[in-house]
Parts: sequence; C-alpha cells; structure tokens
Amino acid sequence: MRSKTAATQISVVIFLLAIAHPLASQPQIDKVQIFNSPVDQTTAVRFCDTAEEQYFHYPLIFRAVDPDDPRLNTAPIASREGRTAFITKNELSQLIKALEQSNMPWKLSRKVKSLKWEPPLACFSGMDVLVVCSNGSATSTIKPANICESLKSLDAMLRTPRALWEFQLFRHGYGCEVPGFNFQAYPDHAY
Repeated sequence: MRSKTAATQISVVIFLLAIAHPLASQPQIDKVQIFNSPVDQTTAVRFCDTAEEQYFHYPLIFRAVDPDDPRLNTAPIASREGRTAFITKNELSQLIKALEQSNMPWKLSRKVKSLKWEPPLACFSGMDVLVVCSNGSATSTIKPANICESLKSLDAMLRTPRALWEFQLFRHGYGCEVPGFNFQAYPDHAY
C-alpha cells in the first residue's frame, strides 16, 4: 500500500511540474508552420559561415522580392546581416522546401530570429543554416565534412543568376567542387 501511495505522489509531482513548466503551456510548433509558411517580407534563409578563419566570409542570406523590384538579381552586403541575394518568391519557397526535405535535423522556435550578427560569428565550427518566417524560425547545422555534399543540390533551386553565382562562390570558398563556376562573372563582388 505504501508503494502505491508513493507512486501516486510522484505522479502528481511530475504532473504539476509539467503544467508549471513554461514550455508545457505553449503549443508546440511543427515543421509545417515554418517550412510551409507563405513567403513574405519576413522570410529569409541564412547560411552562416564557419568561425574558422581559413574559410571566413560574410553570412549569405536569401530574401524574396517582387519580379519588378530593382533589387532582384543583386547581392549587396548589409553590414549587420551579411550578403543578401535577392531572388523571386518562388525560388525562396523552393529553397525552403528543399531544406525541409533534406536530412538536416531542425530545431524549431516560435521566435523570429534576427539575421544580425556580430563578429566573431556565433556559428559552431561548421555551418549554421537559419530559416526565418513570420511564424518562427528553424535552425540546423552542417558539419564541415558534409558541407559540400549537403549544399550542392540546392543549386537547382536558384534561377536568379546573381543568387546562384553567390551561392556557388560561397560553396567554392569551402573548397567544394563547383563545375562551370566562373569566378569573374561578377567583377563588382567585394568581400
């Protein structure tokens, strides 16, 4: 009888702790809410470079703009975010879907994370991938040994020439083989 009373008391304590925990009171977010969210002005994908100096360059961010927006097919550096490549909404949607379907493990959050960064980068020694939308954020990491293989299939999602070139340059910076890459295609590119 005593063990049954102790078990009941333990169950009650566990239940009370569970309902008192801040995460228990918040509804869980799932991949559908992040990866299938409509592309809007809050939507972005960021590839954050490794902290190892031999490969450093600014984080690469993809944002969507309307087809008549003059930023389409450009990739300026924003001092507090990184290099932003502007692509179509369809391209960004396809890029996000490809990331969702990858074998990358995602951590989901209701918080819409900022794209701003301060050197030194807070990335681990590998690559941090961040998907941001109006519903929240998803983050994942790619180990250095897997960067080339993990990213090469994403080329097919990018149709805007400057964005594709920036992404291939980013991969080239990791020593990835990028067939047909022309380093001189955009002489205005500056780190």
